[in-house]
Amino acid sequence: YYQQLRQYGKLDRLRDDYINEHGADQASKQLFIYSALSYVNERYYDRLIALVDDYMSRFSDTLMHEDLLYWGALVDVLTGKYQPAIENFNIVLEEYPNSQYSMDCLYRRAMSYQGLNNLLNAKIDFTQFCEKYPDHPLRGEAEHFLGDIAQSNGDYTRALEHYTAVPKYTDNQAFIDKSYFTKSELQHNLGQTNDAIDTLLEFIEKYPEDGALEEAYYHLGLLNQALGRYSDRFKIHIDAIKDFGNDPTRYRVDSMLTALQPAYESLKNEFESSIDFLKNMLLDREELTRLIDDRAHQYHFFTENEDISEEVKFYFLRDRNFREALSTFKVDHSLNALEIRRERQLNIIQARGE
Repeated sequence: YYQQLRQYGKLDRLRDDYINEHGADQASKQLFIYSALSYVNERYYDRLIALVDDYMSRFSDTLMHEDLLYWGALVDVLTGKYQPAIENFNIVLEEYPNSQYSMDCLYRRAMSYQGLNNLLNAKIDFTQFCEKYPDHPLRGEAEHFLGDIAQSNGDYTRALEHYTAVPKYTDNQAFIDKSYFTKSELQHNLGQTNDAIDTLLEFIEKYPEDGALEEAYYHLGLLNQALGRYSDRFKIHIDAIKDFGNDPTRYRVDSMLTALQPAYESLKNEFESSIDFLKNMLLDREELTRLIDDRAHQYHFFTENEDISEEVKFYFLRDRNFREALSTFKVDHSLNALEIRRERQLNIIQARGE
């Protein structure tokens, strides 16, 4: 009753009066657990530490020992003291194999190992947790952590499998969101950008109400840009701003808003510089030959002209057929078409920007 009303002072007095009179019995255990749970919920960690230390000095050889070990270890995890937490979890798991805390001890010991960057033991514990408690609500979170560990170890295929499994075993939307976004990012980094886009589209379709859609659209736009679909990137971001701009909890909207104008200017400069570069190469064959043959001049030129797109630089530096096409291009009748196309593209960019 006192716990539900959050009258913790009265709960403390009730607990102390009872324990001082009756010692450690089943009712004492329950009163201690009520207090410990209340302290954790309210983040009164110092009060819980003091209570555990006091009772450990008085009741360590009673039926409360198991509870004191667990709650002491839990507050150590919550305050970042992972090594002493692991030691107490070990005692509970070894001395009380049928404890009501066994499941939570195993899971939090895994988290503690991960906090110490002991990924080998963290992987062992998370794997054991998933095998021993396959239907537990924390299974999905454990799968996500296993994905992170696999990715750290360079086992990207396994990492993707773990991230994919997360939504099957948890209703925690924060972890579902994170699993999709992390999976998509990994796919992109592995060169599987189309798969990364499909992952985000699946997320948008499955979680239209509860998912962090503005985050999904933010990454979806950037992935489209990575594939050269610049107009798609702007359309996706502008539509997302229209849909979520009035919701102050959608923090990623700010990123899209502040990035639009610089991105537009950057792409416009890149496009103009690239077209001018190609045009000049067509008109100045001597400079074109020097750029192809003189590596030092090539290096200084592209260093000074950094607005030229990376794609054009790549083709010029790495693609012999591209360079030959530039060298053999018939200028007389084609530059007018190039100018018309350039003007048309700039008009399209300007219209979309507006």
